[in-house]
Amino acid sequence: MTQIPFRLAILKRLVAHLELLHEGTNPAYTFDLRDKVFRGRHVLGEEAADFQDLPVVSILESPRPDLSIFTGEWDSVRKDYWTLLIQGIDKDDKLAPTDRLYHLTAQIEMHLSRLIDTHPQKGTPLYPTEHLLGGLISGLEIAAPIVRPSEKGVSARAFFYLPLRLQLAVDLSKPYASV
Repeated sequence: MTQIPFRLAILKRLVAHLELLHEGTNPAYTFDLRDKVFRGRHVLGEEAADFQDLPVVSILESPRPDLSIFTGEWDSVRKDYWTLLIQGIDKDDKLAPTDRLYHLTAQIEMHLSRLIDTHPQKGTPLYPTEHLLGGLISGLEIAAPIVRPSEKGVSARAFFYLPLRLQLAVDLSKPYASV
C-alpha cells in the first residue's frame, strides 16, 4: 500500500467517484465524465482551449480556508471543514449557453448524493462502499450550483461551480492515508 497525504487521498477518491458518472453506471446519466475529471486545474480562461472532448470538470480548493477547530497540547485530532469547488464547462449552445450546464450539475449532484444517501428507516448507507468516500470523510454538504454564461476575461464558455464542504477528523500524528 502507498501512503499519500490525507487530503490528496480524499481528492483522488472524489475524482474516481465523479468519473463513475456515465450511462453505464446509471441510465439516467446522459453525460460521460470518464477521464474528464481533474484535480487542481482550472478549466476556464486560456486553459479551456486544451479541452477538446467536453464536458470536463475540475476539483479546486476554495481560495479561502473554512473554519477549523484548533487542536492543542492534549489532543492531536482537529475537526476541519474543507471547502472544495467543482468547476466545469461543456459544449456551448448559442441560443441558451447555460442550459446544458444545468443538466450536468443536476447529474453531478445526483451522483454525489450516493456519498451521503442512507436508508430512511435504518439510517445505514445505501451505497456502503461509496459512503463518505469510503470513510475518508466524516461529513459532506453540497451547496447550490452557480451557473454562469461566458464572461470576457474569465471564460469564453459558459461554466459552473458546485461548492462542497467536507468535514474531516484530522489526526495530526497520522497525516497520511493508505491507498
